[in-house]
Amino acid sequence: MNNERWITTWSYAQRRTSFTRWENQNSFRIDIPNNLSGYAIKLKFSNWYGIRSVGIRQVSVCLDGYTYPVCVDGKSEFSVTPEQDIYSEPVFLEIMPGRHMQISVTFTDALRPESGNTFKSGIAVILQSVLLAVYHEADVVAFFGDSITHRQKWSGPLINKWYEKYPGKLAAFEVAVDGSRLLNDSPRSEDETLGFRAVRRFRHDILENPGINYVVFALGLNDLVMEEAGEQILTLESYKKAVGEIVHMAHMNGIKVIGLTITPRLMNELYTNQRNQLRKRINQWILQDAPFDAAVDAAAVVANSQDTALKEEYQDMDGVHINGAAGRAIAEVLEKAEIFTGIYEEGM
Repeated sequence: MNNERWITTWSYAQRRTSFTRWENQNSFRIDIPNNLSGYAIKLKFSNWYGIRSVGIRQVSVCLDGYTYPVCVDGKSEFSVTPEQDIYSEPVFLEIMPGRHMQISVTFTDALRPESGNTFKSGIAVILQSVLLAVYHEADVVAFFGDSITHRQKWSGPLINKWYEKYPGKLAAFEVAVDGSRLLNDSPRSEDETLGFRAVRRFRHDILENPGINYVVFALGLNDLVMEEAGEQILTLESYKKAVGEIVHMAHMNGIKVIGLTITPRLMNELYTNQRNQLRKRINQWILQDAPFDAAVDAAAVVANSQDTALKEEYQDMDGVHINGAAGRAIAEVLEKAEIFTGIYEEGM
């Protein structure tokens, strides 16, 4: 199979895992959604944030009642060294849209791996991506953001709608990190649990995952409220520069970028009226002058009439995060965005 084309059918962003639920366990099992047709998979393991090696005793993939062992360099037991990404050997299996895979990982000890993230109610530590050898060309959309994206209030409904309407035509997943910032790494006080800055993370979570050709970019809110001494300060100019660098990297790799405006939040001693006015100026730039291939005004969907906070009916309890109703409203707008029409029409 010399002409095999590997694309990412699922992925998850990495960060330091000291926050992650871990009850002296040595394994986890998660369900991986899939919307594409293919004949083999490879798994990508990442210890990007780790400072110690992680030993893996066994990995398996379960599909349609069959269990397939996963090996790295011919071995079922292997280790992932700090700051390393490794790929498994191909696992040959037939997979169709709507067929979910269950991936089980067993470690050599019960120590918490240091790099990973949470995936819905399960855990995705060390496991970063699932690559699929596909029969046909397909589009891959990655949602690159912070907790507004990671909590899947809008990305989840959108993926569900797309997978129902367009089986076999695209893969979509979020590579978002709670607290992620555009300009700076996780604050020292947070021990890297909020991830690296966007430019660095974009290379790892987007460019190093094959097949991604659309990115929905949704970052900036945390930069407005989180600053430590010595860090880069968020201004309209610094936002423009960082976004310009990310979009340039994307375009150099044939990736289109759709920018979302920054949603509002309740004001307090950190998020002042001055900060909210900066958010509005950034949003105006996103809609009018940014180098994105398209822009969607997510803020307008969920903001109150003064654009000073989320509508009450769209607020989560903290006044910062959107609730399910807000997520569905944003998903509906994104579903209709013209930038995505080519995905579904080509090859139909």
